[in-house]
Amino acid sequence: MKRTPEAIARMKRLSEAGAPTNLIARDIGVSPASIIKWAKREGVRLMTRSEAGKRRAQDPVERSRLAELSRRGGEALKRKWGLSSIVPQWVPSDLSDDYADFAVLYGEECAASRIRQMKAEALAC
Repeated sequence: MKRTPEAIARMKRLSEAGAPTNLIARDIGVSPASIIKWAKREGVRLMTRSEAGKRRAQDPVERSRLAELSRRGGEALKRKWGLSSIVPQWVPSDLSDDYADFAVLYGEECAASRIRQMKAEALAC
């Protein structure tokens, strides 16, 4: 689609409503790069990625959808690697076996809590 007054007006309405650039581009039928150029020419402020992320994080429906996708992804990795638990990166390597043991016995939340407690005790010494 070419840069027409109707397309510009639609872009302005969508950007004022808070739509992210990729959704505006998809709605109008052009690339996101075209929308960015049009916005610069017309003096329209588009929502940044961080603003869009913050807006998504405030939406309870979107937040629950992302949590479900995250949970499914973790379970898929566990099945793929044949693990009963995946040790997070924040767990120190010398405590990873402890984390795995706690996660198998009591669940990942309890394991994370126990490892945080163990780290705090080690730093207190």
